[in-house]
Amino acid sequence: MGVLYVATVLDERAKQWLQDKGVPFPEGLPSRWPSSKELRTVLESFAGYSVSYGKRPDGGWNAVITAPEVGSHGWHAEVWTKAISDDDTPHEFHFSKSTAELVLLVLEKLSRVCGPFVFFDDAGFEPSIVVPGSDVMKIAEPYREVRGD
Repeated sequence: MGVLYVATVLDERAKQWLQDKGVPFPEGLPSRWPSSKELRTVLESFAGYSVSYGKRPDGGWNAVITAPEVGSHGWHAEVWTKAISDDDTPHEFHFSKSTAELVLLVLEKLSRVCGPFVFFDDAGFEPSIVVPGSDVMKIAEPYREVRGD
């Protein structure tokens, strides 16, 4: 069974949760969800990866990003959105069936336009803050150890 990776914006609720856990975070930086256009731009920006899109029954879409030469054995991510009424309006998204490294790379690129993201999982590892220039390979280290990489 895999690890579920979660991302959220650095809002007041997330800040309180991080404070309760003793995790430092940057103050004074705006944080928001990306628009559908911004999210697609980031997903399509990884050289050597392909992105395929599908429609969801709730009016949203999903995207699967993979490295074609390695398929499901390499880094991959699936992103889900819910009912999108406007491609320019910020909205939440979720990861499913993903590799930590690619999730973190997506978040790092999104943080350049949206501000910080909080990255955490359902396995109990310490949450991380992803900002422009974050060392995503270092953040992903515990997940590689669990996978045996």
